[in-house]
Amino acid sequence: MGIRLLPPLCMVEFDLEYGSLFAIGRPMIYHLKIWKISACVSSFNHCRFGLVILCFVSFSVTGCGPSQEDLMMRSARRARTPDPDEGKPAAAPTPIRQAETPVPSPNDGLEEDFLIEAMEGSETGKDRGEKVVDVKEEPAERNQFVSILDRRPAEPLSDEERRRRAAANIEAVGEALANCVAESRRFPATHTVDVGSGFSTLSWRVHLLPYLGYDKLYQKFDFKKQWNRSPNKDLLKYIPDEFVSPERFDTKTNILAPVGEDVAWTAERRYVSAFEDGLGNTIMLVEASDAAAVQWTQPGDLDWTSLEDFRTRLGSLRGDGAYAVWGDGTPTLLVSGLTPKQFEGAFSPQQGDGLRAADIHRPISLTNVTPESIVAMAPKTEIATTEKKVVEKVRDQTTKQVQRIRHLVPTFDKLGPAKLTLSAIYGDRMKGAGSLDQKRRLVDDMLANSSELQNDPVGKYAIQSAAMNLAIQCGHTNAFVQGLDFRVRDFDVDAFEENLGWLLRFGNECEVSQSSVDGAAYVKRCIKVIYAACKADDYSRAADLARLAYKYADKSADSKASQQINRVRSALLTANRKFREVQSSMEALRENPSDKGAAKELGLFLCFYKGDWDSGLPLLAQGSTPPLQTVAEMELRDETPESDFVRIGDAWWDLSRQATTGFFREACMGRAVHWYKHSFDMLGNSLDRLHVDAKLKEFSESDQRNPFVLIDSLAQMYGTDLTSSLAAAIVDQSDRANNND
Repeated sequence: MGIRLLPPLCMVEFDLEYGSLFAIGRPMIYHLKIWKISACVSSFNHCRFGLVILCFVSFSVTGCGPSQEDLMMRSARRARTPDPDEGKPAAAPTPIRQAETPVPSPNDGLEEDFLIEAMEGSETGKDRGEKVVDVKEEPAERNQFVSILDRRPAEPLSDEERRRRAAANIEAVGEALANCVAESRRFPATHTVDVGSGFSTLSWRVHLLPYLGYDKLYQKFDFKKQWNRSPNKDLLKYIPDEFVSPERFDTKTNILAPVGEDVAWTAERRYVSAFEDGLGNTIMLVEASDAAAVQWTQPGDLDWTSLEDFRTRLGSLRGDGAYAVWGDGTPTLLVSGLTPKQFEGAFSPQQGDGLRAADIHRPISLTNVTPESIVAMAPKTEIATTEKKVVEKVRDQTTKQVQRIRHLVPTFDKLGPAKLTLSAIYGDRMKGAGSLDQKRRLVDDMLANSSELQNDPVGKYAIQSAAMNLAIQCGHTNAFVQGLDFRVRDFDVDAFEENLGWLLRFGNECEVSQSSVDGAAYVKRCIKVIYAACKADDYSRAADLARLAYKYADKSADSKASQQINRVRSALLTANRKFREVQSSMEALRENPSDKGAAKELGLFLCFYKGDWDSGLPLLAQGSTPPLQTVAEMELRDETPESDFVRIGDAWWDLSRQATTGFFREACMGRAVHWYKHSFDMLGNSLDRLHVDAKLKEFSESDQRNPFVLIDSLAQMYGTDLTSSLAAAIVDQSDRANNND
């Protein structure tokens, strides 16, 4: 009898694109599953039979149905060619299938930093091998350990070839997921979590590998380690063909799950019975835009926060809409002309949405896209009174979508000739631009011209770079930020890294007098990037950017902006120091999940410095002593009645009075205020309300040191929206500009 303890599930709310180490989550209930005793008869040397009795008791929450042992048992029951090595004792469990040729180790010839970010601009890859969509059938043998770098076609794929490949990919993944769901009668977890450290480790895409025929690759993963740590990071380059983007051929995938309470995937594994309108009427997978793509093993998908935001991040990679898969595994095209009600109904599992799949389902077209072909695919409810109006409407939508298609970054050899052409076009004006105003007008003209180069991405990239460099020289902040927006909108770049790199350059290289620079535009963009850096635990670079933001902040006597930026930078430097110190606690918890000292230290950092209370509170309850442990346990109860909100707030407030340092005192006060605000509207005219009101007033007059609280306050000063991502905000600005035109 063997017992295996696997990590609980959790809800991911952080941005892994930038390497965040922390998950926001809550433990789930373990499900006890007793596997039946199974007899497996194998042939030894064509004449001997052995009976293998396997009996396991497992606590399991990972994967989508069968565990690794399940698959091993099914494999043993399959009829297969006798292996001459069978019968020999083995140190490790028998793999699901034996390869006829030796499989190289994932570390053979591996480069140390392989995260394939160096493959920008590649549009190549080899034809996919034969795909397997039913784990119960024996797939064709293939080498599962071929690097994506070695799977490139000799020539770039045509648009039609990319469409065909993308359609085949999402269909294969959809069928595999449908088989997985049918077997377990519930959706898989979006990702696994290591029970010891509480960290998110691997995506559902890894757990789907056996259903796609990648059993050997599946067995190489360590589900206790994060996706970007060895040995898991060393397996990134073996991305299955079904997850490969035909545009990029790197280790990122565009095949994502819609995640949220009102869509197919939730924090908890949704049972099939919960789909009121049936799986066949609910979208379970999408092919998202390149801006939303994630590393294929990374716990990250497409969160449903709002219809508008989700639709923006989904994009329309194929021009006429987005590829998707219904819950029964049927591929479909979500055309660009869907109404908000139709779009929302397609993702909702509720019967009350009034939508049937047949109402909007359109087969995926594998030919080139034209406005007329989109009209032919449009939902009947969107057809206007005349064909002319429909063509004009869809042509306008197509134009906007084409503007959103992000080009690959041109290679250096292609940019050389473009720079020479730019010199010939703008050289004379550059020489004659003696004043700041003349240079700034030239920057404006260059950016305007770049928007017209729809058919020349190399020229567009070159002119954008030249314009932003000139904007740095002449201190033209508004045009500089606009150029950044154009770059992220038009090219396949990381929005965070692109913004951070250029903002650091501007702050360090601009030599124009600060009095001649409109610093507000620069500071506002810095605030968004600083916030994104903090979410990614990149406190050091965030502090560097805060230092430069202070350079251009309003320093007038009646302004508090510069003072607030200094406070932000100080908090970031403190958080960076604490983040380095807590690394040893993270390692200790991985080695010994019951280490109370490490649990307390990590819990304090997560709650008081990062503001990640959902992840930190269980650790505080595990490793702290009363009264901190007592308050943490109060919050972790399954259900908290509204009558206890004020009591929990008071407990945190009392704890703040016992804190020996200002930072922890303010953090405890902030947590108390969290509960006070939840209770305020329910108190009515009572003494409790007067009590809570007094606490809220006292807190508003206190000095806060948490970096996230300070950044939020700074964002309010400058009117900066921190709720949307850098990429989403840029697309929204582009749409508004198009509507104004």
